[in-house]
Amino acid sequence: MIASETSSEPPGEQLVRLLHEHHARCREALSRQEERLRLAEQELVSYLDGLVKSLESQSRQRPANDVDHAEKFQPLLTALESAVRMIQEKGEALRTQDQDRSPTIAQLTAELAAMRQELVELRSIKDHLEQQLAAASQSRSENAEQWQRREAELKAEFEAEKSQWRAQWNNRESALNALVIRCSELEEELENLRSRGASEVSSDLQQRYDMAIAEIRELRQKNADLEQKLAQAGQSAMKQPVSTSSGQILNWEAEKQRILAALEAEAENDSDPQHAAERLRIQDVIKKTEAALAEKDKEIAELRRLLEDQSTNIASVAVGAAAIERLFDQDEVLREQREHLRQLEEEWKEKLRKAELEISLERAKIARERAILEEKQRELEEKLASLGSSKAPEEDKNKPGRGRWLSRLGINSPGHDQRENG
Repeated sequence: MIASETSSEPPGEQLVRLLHEHHARCREALSRQEERLRLAEQELVSYLDGLVKSLESQSRQRPANDVDHAEKFQPLLTALESAVRMIQEKGEALRTQDQDRSPTIAQLTAELAAMRQELVELRSIKDHLEQQLAAASQSRSENAEQWQRREAELKAEFEAEKSQWRAQWNNRESALNALVIRCSELEEELENLRSRGASEVSSDLQQRYDMAIAEIRELRQKNADLEQKLAQAGQSAMKQPVSTSSGQILNWEAEKQRILAALEAEAENDSDPQHAAERLRIQDVIKKTEAALAEKDKEIAELRRLLEDQSTNIASVAVGAAAIERLFDQDEVLREQREHLRQLEEEWKEKLRKAELEISLERAKIARERAILEEKQRELEEKLASLGSSKAPEEDKNKPGRGRWLSRLGINSPGHDQRENG
């Protein structure tokens, strides 16, 4: 317990305490020696007094024998004198020791005073350091709270970004899985198409192409008939709109012929099922456009019927061309129909441009995806070749290409997993 308390004290206080203890021990030893000396002196004095008294009584009782007693007591007196001298010498020695110890005590006292002064300074330094320590502890606690809050904020931000990246990763992984599944489905379709034979596919495509060509020819015939009937109306007021409409129709015919020629060239040069599906989709767009044009033809036929009725009425009253033109200009229905026809033409022009743009974007997207897939396929083939898998089992060669994308990407197909689990 004392050792633990001593070890916990500061060095200055421990030194001062040791000096106090040494000084107290010195004073205690000195006081004990002084007490022993005083007791020895008292005993010697009392012993000498007793001897003196006994000698005096003996001298009074026997005066005749003084010489004999003197001779008898001479050794005793000598011994007593020597004892007194010894005691005096011891007293002088003790006094000398006390005098010798006085400078040491004074030095220790001075050192004690210096140590006390140093202890006061150390205590002041200790108080200052304790104040600094308290301020540092308070600042540290405040900084700890701030760091804890900052750490909580950073953890929250980290968790949010982590969840966001995890969601993005899951979305990309699901998209990749969907792409892989789509690739496997396309491979299955390719195998099915190969099993059906190239002749059946080409006949199907040829049939669709013939149907599209027949529809286009029919539309051309209808447009030619309409153009001929409008030309036969003979009214100068309608020549400009008809020529404009026919010019737009001819522009559409030229654009359509260009698209069909491009499709025919792609069909001859490319046998990719994806491109075939793209061509079918473009043909569907053309069909929708043809249907819209057929609806437009109906409206034009209705307008033509109205014009024929009005021409008959005007011919019955023998009105000239100027009167017919004024009548057309004054007819609200015709003006509305003309405006409606122009709006329809503009709308279908815009729709055609959008369809061409969408088709171009879709083709570019398909080309990019195809390039990416080919690059991945090439990388996977290089990796497989580098791993030394040049010799594949014979049974794997005889299997169809189903699920090759899954196996190349290291993902088993659901059916394969079910067979393995079974």
